[in-house]
Amino acid sequence: KHYWYCDEDFNFTKSTRTEKPKYMALVKYEQFWIAKAPNVMVDTNEPWEAGTPFSTDYIVGSENYAITGLLDHPSTVIVRKQDSVYYLSLDKVIELIPDLSSEANMEIDYGLYYWKGAIFIPSGTNSLYRYYGGTVQNISLTKYAPDDTDYEGQVLSITSDPEDLY
Repeated sequence: KHYWYCDEDFNFTKSTRTEKPKYMALVKYEQFWIAKAPNVMVDTNEPWEAGTPFSTDYIVGSENYAITGLLDHPSTVIVRKQDSVYYLSLDKVIELIPDLSSEANMEIDYGLYYWKGAIFIPSGTNSLYRYYGGTVQNISLTKYAPDDTDYEGQVLSITSDPEDLY
């Protein structure tokens, strides 16, 4: 797997660098992060061919659970794994919501979504959480319509417009 990059004229170039990312994220509009193994991430501020090399490895959680998403966030490196959500603080990797580990599922590739200053986190088989200002809120559809089977199952994707989250 390779990544592609382009200049401001949309001239696309396929990367031939040795790093083969499954997930990528741009943090602080200056650091390009990739997940290159189940629990290994690296970054660079110049991901193009002649750019700076990627950093040494950052180990995120256990190798038993794969990285399933990186979040494009304005200030923090946030990582979704099959067992939890982590963030990087200087040289430390910290679990954002330790209670999520009870909902670990190795069959689901969870993602993350950032909207209006909050992080939206699918989890378990049908859970959805909102993390904002250090507070976790359960916003699972099954909580609001427990008898409606249309809301059972994994949250597959999230998107938004300026007013609504879908």
